[in-house]
Amino acid sequence: MWAVWFLTVAFQIIQPRPVYAQGKMEWKETSFSFGKIKEANGFVTHRFVFKNIGSAPLKIDNVQASCGCTTPNWSQTEVAPGQDGFVDAIYNPMNRPGPFLKTLDVRLVGTTVAEQLKVSGEVEGRPKSLIETYNDTLGPDLHMLARNVGLGRISPSGAAKLDTVRLYNPSKYPVNLKTRSKTLEGGPAPWLITSSIGTIGPNGEGWIALAFQPEKRGKFGNVTDLLEVTTEGKEKAIRNVFVSVQIEDEPRVLSPTEAAKAPKLAVLTPRNVSLIREKPEVKMLEGS
Repeated sequence: MWAVWFLTVAFQIIQPRPVYAQGKMEWKETSFSFGKIKEANGFVTHRFVFKNIGSAPLKIDNVQASCGCTTPNWSQTEVAPGQDGFVDAIYNPMNRPGPFLKTLDVRLVGTTVAEQLKVSGEVEGRPKSLIETYNDTLGPDLHMLARNVGLGRISPSGAAKLDTVRLYNPSKYPVNLKTRSKTLEGGPAPWLITSSIGTIGPNGEGWIALAFQPEKRGKFGNVTDLLEVTTEGKEKAIRNVFVSVQIEDEPRVLSPTEAAKAPKLAVLTPRNVSLIREKPEVKMLEGS
């Protein structure tokens, strides 16, 4: 009984499983350029065609694109010897202006080695709407470019750093603005001066002007303060905009007289290094 069971299991293990023959693919082309395409025109598609020049059928198992912007489609049935198959590359240019190069890896059933196809081109961007340009929100009725304003590097004794926060009102109602500056802790920040257009009309653009006075800040390094914006349109809201700046300390340059009088550091070391038994003696010499 055990012998019969063993032979049955052994036969099932060594029984060859059906696999698709690899065949042989011959492509009419393995790369294609769409040239210049317009983003506004939407999807573009190119079909790569191959012929099975082998002596057995072949079947595509999977096609993997290098980017989610490219969708593959391919022959789903076996391709007999002498017959043609295809792989489609469907590219979505939406929000992708500029040159592109994408790949598709084609794998056959029963193989692990992929054949690679390439599509390329250049997308001519479409004009963006105001709501797409101002893609950050500042209350329910107001949009802006970004809620983080970087003023860059500035000298502590330099002139005031100026910037403008641009705003857009996509609603059907006018929006009134009120602004004030404050620290991260909520205290006043008189070194950050603000002013605004006051009211932004429906579907209109506006601004908030900033002036950062570094000599009044009294701090060095990375500094972040807040611009509090109160909006009153169909609804009322209070939002904060982060204003960051890098205040660089300025090293003091000594005059020739001060340099001559300044203390100097001297290391006294014996000439014969082999005689050194202790740490070198360090003395502070007074200036002349």
